[in-house]
Amino acid sequence: MIQKKQYQSKPVNPEWYLPIVPRDKQWEAHAEACAHIRGPLKTEPAFIYASVGFGKTILLAMIAKQAQMVAESRGTQQLRILVLARTGDLIDQNAEKMWEIGARNSIYSASLGIKSTKYPVICGTEGTIFRSLYTQFGETIGPRGEIIPATKFDILLIDEAYQVNYDEPDCQYMQIITELQARNPKLVIIGYGGSLYRGTDPIIGKFWKHLIYQCSMWEAIEIGYCTPLLFGFGHGNTEYGGLDDILPSGIDGTDDLSKELMDVQNKIITQQKHVTTAILHEVKEISKSRNCVLITCAGKKHIDQCIDILREVEGSLCEYTEQPDAQMIRYSVVTEKTKTAERKTIKQMCNTGKIKYVFQVGAWTVGVNVPMFDTIVILRRIGSRTLLEQLVGRGIRWLEKWQEDLGMIKHDCMVLDYAGTFEAMGEFFDDQFIQTAQAAKAKKENTDTITCGRVRCGAQNSAHARRCLGKDMIPAAVPRLAPDPRGKVIPGLPLFIVEPDGRCGSFWGTPKICPKCTTPNDKVAGSCRRCDFMLIDPNANLTNKHYTDDDWQNVVNGRIVLSKDKTKIIAQWQLESGIVAKEIYDPTSKEGWQRAKWIAFFNEHVPRAYAISRGINNHTPAIKLAGHLAMFNKPCRITHRVNDRGFDIIHRKQFLSGREVANN
Repeated sequence: MIQKKQYQSKPVNPEWYLPIVPRDKQWEAHAEACAHIRGPLKTEPAFIYASVGFGKTILLAMIAKQAQMVAESRGTQQLRILVLARTGDLIDQNAEKMWEIGARNSIYSASLGIKSTKYPVICGTEGTIFRSLYTQFGETIGPRGEIIPATKFDILLIDEAYQVNYDEPDCQYMQIITELQARNPKLVIIGYGGSLYRGTDPIIGKFWKHLIYQCSMWEAIEIGYCTPLLFGFGHGNTEYGGLDDILPSGIDGTDDLSKELMDVQNKIITQQKHVTTAILHEVKEISKSRNCVLITCAGKKHIDQCIDILREVEGSLCEYTEQPDAQMIRYSVVTEKTKTAERKTIKQMCNTGKIKYVFQVGAWTVGVNVPMFDTIVILRRIGSRTLLEQLVGRGIRWLEKWQEDLGMIKHDCMVLDYAGTFEAMGEFFDDQFIQTAQAAKAKKENTDTITCGRVRCGAQNSAHARRCLGKDMIPAAVPRLAPDPRGKVIPGLPLFIVEPDGRCGSFWGTPKICPKCTTPNDKVAGSCRRCDFMLIDPNANLTNKHYTDDDWQNVVNGRIVLSKDKTKIIAQWQLESGIVAKEIYDPTSKEGWQRAKWIAFFNEHVPRAYAISRGINNHTPAIKLAGHLAMFNKPCRITHRVNDRGFDIIHRKQFLSGREVANN
């Protein structure tokens, strides 16, 4: 078990920051942010990648406090700073932490019921700031008829900045940024977030020009900033079935599943009440000695069902009460309709041990600070890797000192996946977080694993792993040949090279080789992990894109498999853009349009001679085709787009023979 470490601040006027004392890594990140603000490239947006639980709120507060302190020491006017976040919850947390650290600030958020501009530092929600950009913060007429210029900010800090959709200039975030830059061409923009991706696209490059600091979740856990992670999974009667078609799109950062897929998933899951009952019995036993359980459900109907079952499992319950009663097991519900004030009260009750279970859907996944969460239960598929990491991040914060003083204890965070979310994500992403979960499941279920053959490594990986999840064990004393910037190895020049991300460099399958430095990367990597060369065009965005007959993408890998319940055929085409396009067919469907789609697919992909010789046809059930799937022809390129509901649309295919088919 990793023990929590106590870090002392560096001896740089720590009294500025009392009563909160920043940790070493926070000082490092703060120093990089200050260097960027003072540097020659300060007008180019910069990004700080800091894991959930690292303390990004403290980093924001340190910048505000630094600006205040410099102004006071020099007798100058304080820099105007705007801190932006998407939700009132985040703004409330940021503002509170700033006051704790001694940085005066105002809150400007309609959801919090406060619109103040008293102090030079303003913490505001995206929507409220946008609606006031040309009113409260715009050019106005003074009481004597004088023109008061529009508000100019010197620094813009954005919390959870991977949510900025820089590909859409008309979105609120980008309109705010564009206007503030027009008012002040020297505006400094720094984004803070726990992800370097929007879907599969790296965010560094197009808008965010510089990555000035990074600390991943696994580094934060390793150094003791966050709690260790434990994993548990559904099995037998505690695992939801019928979710094979509910898959992440890999298109956009925190975008979850489409509304249509969410509705389908909710229906599938609520029909399995017996599974939910078995799951909640198991959760009760696992969480007996744990603090607080965050349960993510498929929808409001599913939440209602879970509450009914929980009442049976736990006995007498009350949803909400301030009255201390040791006999009561309290629970609460948080949805997108839960008001900010109520959410704040629920947070307080969780952090003081008054609530045991919190059921949520579409609400408490990003930026919510509840250290008492030590059990994360996933009862549905999650549509975004970033969102999944953020959800798990709700549970890896250590307890606050005042909680420990009250005798509360937290050793780790248990993540329980009953919907196959990690398994589904593993098909799309090379991610240490996801691979660790997959390896834990393989070990628990005693299924096939892969042992890394690299010297000094030997890490155990899931059989589905594409890259080893172990550490880079090559010491600096072991020389390896370093390629020059042109990608050529310089003969006789041994240099000491370590993996830039600290992970083992062993890959399985066919890695993507960087054309600039020859470093192997995951097959769907957007940029090289060593030299940051863009392996995927960051401007490529297929969502809602209209295709043309010549809009082809090469298929770099493809496979045809049975669904988990063995009733459907799933075709997966990995494209050169990194996206995995999917086609799902039901050979035994009674729906006419589905039958027609399957017949067309079968006739396009199965050689006629082979079908006749083996006695299979387009009426053969999926399970009986299991031994023949390898014989399905795979296209070498396809036309592909994603519709507004998040579904893959494949119009045309071309095979190696030159034959083309069109899906009409």
